[in-house]
Parts: sequence; C-alpha cells; structure tokens
Amino acid sequence: PAPAPPMPRDRSIVGPTTTETTSSGSSVVPDDDWAATARSLLREIRGERERNRYANLEELRPALTRCGFSGTLPPWRAGYCAITTPANFPEKSRIRSLAQLVNYLEGALGEDEDEEDDDEGDDDEA
Repeated sequence: PAPAPPMPRDRSIVGPTTTETTSSGSSVVPDDDWAATARSLLREIRGERERNRYANLEELRPALTRCGFSGTLPPWRAGYCAITTPANFPEKSRIRSLAQLVNYLEGALGEDEDEEDDDEGDDDEA
C-alpha cells in the first residue's frame, strides 16, 4: 500500500478536524456549544493579558484556531489580518484586533445571557 501523506507539523495552522486533546490537556469543545467555547476563549485571553499586557492575536492564534476561528496567513498582526468567526458562532464577524475579538466575544455572550434571563423572567410570572 502507498504510504500515508505526512501530517502538517503545526496543527494550529490547519485547525482540528475532530474533538481532540491539546498539549495543555484541554479538549476542543463540540461545535454545538459555542457559548462554552466563547467563555473558555475569553478566560484564556484575559489570562494571557494578565501575564502579558502586550498580548496579541499571533500569540493567541493556536487557541483561536483550536476554537474554530480562521484567518489570513500568519502572523496574525492587528490591522493586517482578517480573522473569521467559527460557523457555529452568532453574528458572523471579521476581526482585525484583539480588542475587536474581546468585544465580539463579550457581545455574543451578553446577548446569549440576556436571552436566558428573559426565559427565567417568564417562569416567575407563571
């Protein structure tokens, strides 16, 4: 039989194709749970910003691609890249900076949390 084609060395460029465990031990979140993915990514971004106030998109590229974000060829530098949100995330957006990414994630999660609050309010009235 013919030998299998070689695997890419940098999986973060290609992105995961199935649920897998990363080198840090965290697993890729299933596609249908975008909110959990967004919360996890937001925590990771905030943690990186606490460790390094100059955190940038290129440093976070492996985490972003693991969560389904895609973009232009590396390096991902603010203003020079165009990052696309995963297909299962709400409100498609093209992100060009870390600040835009944080605003997008917070906005998407805020809308989701508002919907949950509205549902809870309906239960109180019944």
